[in-house]
Amino acid sequence: MIAKFIFPLIGIVVTLGAIGHGIYAKGKAEAYTRAFGAHKRRRAAAEHSATR
Repeated sequence: MIAKFIFPLIGIVVTLGAIGHGIYAKGKAEAYTRAFGAHKRRRAAAEHSATR
């Protein structure tokens, strides 16, 4: 009787955890992409000013 309640509940918790982790990872990847773009712009500006 308890298994009919516990196993579906575990499945729901695991599914929600996987969705939450996916959202977290996507946000982290977007932040990395923004930071890398900013790094490339700063590096290009530094190289440009160094060659003057």
